[in-house]
Amino acid sequence: MKAVNKVSLNIRRGECIGIIGETGSGKSVIGQSVLRLLANNAHVNGSIYFHGTDLLKMDIKEMKKIRGKEISLIPQNPAKSLNPVLKNGKQVIEVFDNKNITLPEKRKKVISIMSRLFF
Repeated sequence: MKAVNKVSLNIRRGECIGIIGETGSGKSVIGQSVLRLLANNAHVNGSIYFHGTDLLKMDIKEMKKIRGKEISLIPQNPAKSLNPVLKNGKQVIEVFDNKNITLPEKRKKVISIMSRLFF
């Protein structure tokens, strides 16, 4: 059984995208495929290129260096992925915690990302 069939995305450097669609249309499966977070019995055909490297051929140790730092996923159910008692910006800024940048620079990046997501 196929969860998703014939998907092609071309996302330019610096772009932030959101995938929308009906319940069960495969949005989460696409995101989990890119980050290689699907169950062990799932199989992804084709290729997923990031900075010229096929993510499907990358070992898990290298994938872990990319997850959350260069490629991130916020699942479709924000109640389960974002804490409703904290401001969203504060939660998104955590993505940059491992980077050697100042708090004002982090805030600027979060504002840039969120403005692309919501406006």
